[in-house]
Amino acid sequence: ENKKFRMVNDCLIEIASKTLLLGFENPVIPDDGSVTVINEFAFRFLKGLKSVVIPDTVEVIGANAFDGCINLEWFVIGKGVKKIEHEILLEASKVSVFYMGSVEDWEKISIVGYPDITGMETNYGLLEAPRYYYSETAPTEEGNFWHYVDGIPTPWESEE
Repeated sequence: ENKKFRMVNDCLIEIASKTLLLGFENPVIPDDGSVTVINEFAFRFLKGLKSVVIPDTVEVIGANAFDGCINLEWFVIGKGVKKIEHEILLEASKVSVFYMGSVEDWEKISIVGYPDITGMETNYGLLEAPRYYYSETAPTEEGNFWHYVDGIPTPWESEE
């Protein structure tokens, strides 16, 4: 009955702005268009979070969105994402990034970062994580590609 917020799949969503404000326990981001922005710190310190699928309907991932998610193993980024704010994977050191688009699509995303005092980009967690690009069929070109196997993102084995 609340007209400003709704709770779905362990996600608190501000209805008017289509912003996912917070994720709890076992969040599943709705893919029905009700979320276009993931708020900064939305999933912060969810130590039990092991995987996330960011649907194509999401356009912006806020700063520090997955900060402190130390057990995050993988997440899928939909090809609707246009902007990724800084430090989204701070302290998520063993994560793999599975992108639904191509290398060219990835390069069009505005990835915000700024140098810290050491000169290192502050989105290094995202930029240094293994990244794979979606390919429904076994790729014939070199690169990191992935597909789903039993609902799990799985890198294609390289042909050598």
